[in-house]
Amino acid sequence: MEDRRVHHLAPLSLGRIEEAGIRCMYHGLLFADDGTCREISGQDRIPAKARVRVFLVIERDGWIWVWPGDPQLADEALLPRTVAAHHPEWLNAQNSLDYQANFRLLVDNLLDFSHLPFVHGQSFRADPKWATVRPSVKRQPRGLRIERWITDAPALASAREMAGQICDTWQGYDFLVPGVLVIETYYCKVGSAERASYGRPDSSDIVVRNGATQAVTAMTPTTSRYFYATSVPPEGADQAMADRILQVSAEAFVEDKMMIEAQQQRIIQSPSIEVMPSAGDNAIVMFHAYLREFGTKRQQASPSDTALT
Repeated sequence: MEDRRVHHLAPLSLGRIEEAGIRCMYHGLLFADDGTCREISGQDRIPAKARVRVFLVIERDGWIWVWPGDPQLADEALLPRTVAAHHPEWLNAQNSLDYQANFRLLVDNLLDFSHLPFVHGQSFRADPKWATVRPSVKRQPRGLRIERWITDAPALASAREMAGQICDTWQGYDFLVPGVLVIETYYCKVGSAERASYGRPDSSDIVVRNGATQAVTAMTPTTSRYFYATSVPPEGADQAMADRILQVSAEAFVEDKMMIEAQQQRIIQSPSIEVMPSAGDNAIVMFHAYLREFGTKRQQASPSDTALT
């Protein structure tokens, strides 16, 4: 439900859930799950406009997905499958973090991992090769497929203890409109990249693997909520290990937060300055074109609805 009722615009999140619906605890109005008002204290006649807007919701894989647009355009098949859904036996941990920044800045951050050695020197402790090795970037329905090998280098800190001192790291992820990332990272024996012809590694070469699902939700033009979950397979791992990997990720995302929020402030202070792209911005440029294309299609389908879905 939209978090405001029609009477004095009081927030329903401060209400009380009852069997028949949710009751506003300011003046007692009761709303059913379809948004219609069922009771108004001291008033028998209930006006037709006494209703709250409701949204389609699907709960899947531990996350709640909300469709804020035209219900006729909603399609459950468009929901991405998370890593945990692909591997239901894996161990999982998840959390969220709020940013004082536009959601597109978070999207840009997730599309270009060349920042890892610089922003995440204290958390992931990424090898400098993450900044110089360009990934493969391919378009796919509703987003991009990004893959890369980092060869003969230390694993990210979250997996270094398990992967050994030096390894070949393969990472592949789908980044989907409007800002959902489903990623798998495999730490492999040295030489694995060459044996796989720089494609997906052979299972016999994989030493450690883990996955993650992340999603960026726009809250306002300058605030966002970032959901993230990590998954590890049960062999050679336990829930404590999944929690440790999540903790390293949480430390890294705080590092991102400091940089991105500072970036947002400079954008607000200098709105007319044109951003200079670099060679590493290929995925960012492609995805922003995808967002514009997607937005145009939505406006054509439902001109009055501009909600981000």
